[in-house]
Amino acid sequence: MSHKVYLGESLSTLASVLTNPNSSQVIIDIWDEGSLLSGIQICNTIVDKAPLLMNGHIPIADLITIHPNSIFIGSESSYIRKVSKGVDLQRNWLLELSRGGKMPRNFFHSIYKKFRHEVIAKRVYDVIDKLELSNRRITLLRYGTVSYDKLVNSLPLPYIMSKVDLNPKFKNTFLKLGYVSLLIGISVAKVRVEEYTTVFIGKTNIVPHTVVLIPLKILKEDLIDYVLIYSVTSIKRPYSDYKGEYVSRLLNDVKKLGFKDVRFICSKLVFEKFGLLGNMDADLEAVINILKDHDVELLGRLGTWREISITDILDHAGVL
Repeated sequence: MSHKVYLGESLSTLASVLTNPNSSQVIIDIWDEGSLLSGIQICNTIVDKAPLLMNGHIPIADLITIHPNSIFIGSESSYIRKVSKGVDLQRNWLLELSRGGKMPRNFFHSIYKKFRHEVIAKRVYDVIDKLELSNRRITLLRYGTVSYDKLVNSLPLPYIMSKVDLNPKFKNTFLKLGYVSLLIGISVAKVRVEEYTTVFIGKTNIVPHTVVLIPLKILKEDLIDYVLIYSVTSIKRPYSDYKGEYVSRLLNDVKKLGFKDVRFICSKLVFEKFGLLGNMDADLEAVINILKDHDVELLGRLGTWREISITDILDHAGVL
């Protein structure tokens, strides 16, 4: 029986394990529930860490169809500059929210949690010290060494490549990987908003570039006066460089958009390092082929470094 090791407890990993069960499988991740889809608790409930929509159908989820009211403030070119921070992006999945789609009534984290509960595999949460491709083994900081016959990676490619025992000229290729980090302010607020609303902001005097307001009445009828607000901005400096006043404006600037009566009840902040992914070049594709030659399979959005949807992830695993 082959010994398969998965790096990253992502939705891609969980879906793959569920459709290809094997008693010898091991899942290794840096920390417990580090996935963007693992959810965050706010006001005694768990919501998604980012506003997400999908197309298609998931049999296990009670889906709501969303037709957003979309608003654009300022110029499109200014908005693009605020979002990309000069990086040549593959896609702006935030802007695609304006097209509408579907979301589970219990949010996307409910699908992730369901899969996580159903997957029977050994889990190890530790820092990866070294990945030896020629010897097919992984050295972890505390746990020790884990050997494998097949390695499936869904952790961010830059992180994995910093651990691989490859020639430096190949590893340096991954220094070319561009990305934009996101700060996401999440709040439950008391204000009357009738529709799922997306606001795209090109003005420089407003900190967020994307604001999404989700009336909670579409999820539960008695929450008619309450809204879930996502306020998103792009950053390139280390997260620790951003001071409290800047972070507080992530939510407070919502009032400048015409929602003057909004009253925030509780708020959280999410830092998503690999929020938006930059394009790949031919050199990078060559290195990925080298990994494949060493029985390393790349999986998921960050593992393949491609902006793929939740529908694509589940369809690839054969869940849909």
